[in-house]
Amino acid sequence: MLKLLASAVVLGVVIGGGAALAAHHEGAAKEDPVVGGLMIEDPEAFVDAITTGFRASRLLGAGVLNQTGEHVGSINDIVVGSDLRVGVAIVSVGGFLGVGSRLVAIPADRFERNASGDLVLPGATKKALSELPEFKYIR
Repeated sequence: MLKLLASAVVLGVVIGGGAALAAHHEGAAKEDPVVGGLMIEDPEAFVDAITTGFRASRLLGAGVLNQTGEHVGSINDIVVGSDLRVGVAIVSVGGFLGVGSRLVAIPADRFERNASGDLVLPGATKKALSELPEFKYIR
C-alpha cells in the first residue's frame, strides 16, 4: 500500500511538472531562444561557438602537437576562470608515460586545430615547454 501511495505521489509530481514545463515552453517560444535553461542573446554566435569549440572530455589527455606534427605534451587539465571562459590549459611535458613529467600553464587562446582535428600549439618544442615555469595547483 505504501509503495502504491508513493508511486501515485511520484506520478502526480511528474505529470504536474510536465504540465508546468509545457506551459513554460509555450511561453518561452515567444521570447528569446532558451538553451539548457539559459537565455541566448545571439543564437547564431552560440551555435558557432559550440560547433567550432572543443569538448573538455575530449581534450583531457589529448596530445599536443606543434606545427610540424611533433608531439610536445598532453592536456592534463583545463582551468575555467570566474567569467566561465577557459583561461589556460595545463599541459604535461617531458617524462615518460606520465612519470617525471611536469605541468605548465598555456593560455587557451594559443591553441589551434589542424585539418585532422588535432590540438596544435604553434611554435612549441619539448625543450621550450619544459623551460616554462612549473604550474602548481593552489588547492
